[in-house]
Amino acid sequence: IQVHGLAVQMGFDYDVVTGSAIVDMYAKCKKLDESLHFFHEMPEKNWVSWSAVIAGCVQNDELMGGLELFKEMQKEGVEASQSIYASVFRSCAGLAVLRLGS
Repeated sequence: IQVHGLAVQMGFDYDVVTGSAIVDMYAKCKKLDESLHFFHEMPEKNWVSWSAVIAGCVQNDELMGGLELFKEMQKEGVEASQSIYASVFRSCAGLAVLRLGS
């Protein structure tokens, strides 16, 4: 993905704003493994970073992964935003539907 390569060349890849955008981009391109890898490599994360990776998990049907990241975020002491709660609720609802269907 050329955007990521350009960010690396310019030295912005680990800037929290650019890093969060890269996490979001990979998730939206259905490249969740790359999104998660990049997220875990980021030296600094904020609520936007966490929101991007949690939403990415939910968008890619990795519902438990999104919830696990939410728990990790809480342990890190990051305060959840409305968008994070929305992703967590979607994840819980999806898991409830799966449980009802089995």
